[in-house]
Amino acid sequence: MSDLFTEVDEAMKQERIEQLWQKYGGFLIGLIAVLILGTAANEGYKGWKTNQNTAQTNTYLDAAQSKQDAAENIVEAAPELNTKLRGFALLNAAGMALNDGDKDFALSTYKQIAADESLDPLSVFMARHMIASIDTAMSTEQKINEYAALSTADNNPWKYHAHLELALLKADKNQDFASARDHLSQIIAVESVAESLKKKAQSLDILYAAQGSTSAEFQQN
Repeated sequence: MSDLFTEVDEAMKQERIEQLWQKYGGFLIGLIAVLILGTAANEGYKGWKTNQNTAQTNTYLDAAQSKQDAAENIVEAAPELNTKLRGFALLNAAGMALNDGDKDFALSTYKQIAADESLDPLSVFMARHMIASIDTAMSTEQKINEYAALSTADNNPWKYHAHLELALLKADKNQDFASARDHLSQIIAVESVAESLKKKAQSLDILYAAQGSTSAEFQQN
């Protein structure tokens, strides 16, 4: 008896399917086609994207691993790379040049990064920081202004390094130990700051406190 009920149930299901097919057959065929094509297109896009990323990574690696003129080759290949990889590649090229003692090429590359509005802001912030650090044509005041801008940018992950540079400049160049200590306090007060950076700030704070006291006593006498 249970077999009979099963057969009747299956027959009714089959009849409903046939009725649906007769009524919506063309639509169902189109829907299935769209689903199949959509899946194929999605998989095709993923495959294309993977191939693109692989090709661009290979382009970068070929340039970076060249035995001679690696930094120059990376900069030459940079226009072929997407924005995220291009920023990383150019920063790496500038770093290579700096390590090799080619400050001019490094500075030129950092300026290229800083001027490219399409790049990741993190790459631009790092480039601006490095320009202020190595560009001897910038005056102390220009460096202070640039580091001040970098230290107040909320999305700049190196803003506390900018505070440290400001403290160094204001103490060493301007003999303004009070202002220098204000910048150091911005580093010391934040728990999330790297321990190595915080210790450096604490050591400088002790030094500048002593130098500030000595300077004040000298002026009084």
